[in-house]
Amino acid sequence: MQVSAANDLLREHPLGSTRLLQEVDPTAAAVAAAHWLQAAAEVASEAADCHPTQVVLEADNIEALAVETPTLVLERLDAGETPREVVTDLTKTAMTAAEGSLADPDALVHQIEKAKQKAQWLGPGDEELLAGLTPRVTPLDPMRPAHDLLEDLLDGIRGSWLLYRECADYDEDDLEDFTDDESEDGEEGDVDDHIDTAFFEAVRTEAAEHQGRLL
Repeated sequence: MQVSAANDLLREHPLGSTRLLQEVDPTAAAVAAAHWLQAAAEVASEAADCHPTQVVLEADNIEALAVETPTLVLERLDAGETPREVVTDLTKTAMTAAEGSLADPDALVHQIEKAKQKAQWLGPGDEELLAGLTPRVTPLDPMRPAHDLLEDLLDGIRGSWLLYRECADYDEDDLEDFTDDESEDGEEGDVDDHIDTAFFEAVRTEAAEHQGRLL
């Protein structure tokens, strides 16, 4: 019921809302947000001509975003996991880390080896990049994993929206017709509003067509 409630709120406001953050269990909200992130990334990837798993990374070039967690979620969803499976595993791993334990020691060893390889490739001199290679036990805040995950997923949806805005291709005649239309207060129509409406409707359609993977 909580996942369904979160899904309804995201259908109303795909970028998230205060009600989603305050009125719904954060884990359930994160499950719904993962589903909507996948839908948003699919829509944005078509406009940007890139793979859905690269959408947030591309959008980070437009505006600084949380990249690691949304991209990880998109990669796991693309591999066939369900939103519920991904969210449950990530929050469980973070909670285990909060208790001072490692949920998957082998994965950490693998991350350390990859970090060493990247450090050798970068070489000395760029301390900021080298510091960013430090492996993390969990990408989430162990003290508030579900809330942190939800916020990152909403950031990923925002990134999908930004990338769509940047890359959406519309017929110039259609846009001219839109800007020539006057609103009730006599102001011209806003092209950004037109593009935003198209994005949100496309995401709603995509999410509804794949509702089965959520519930």
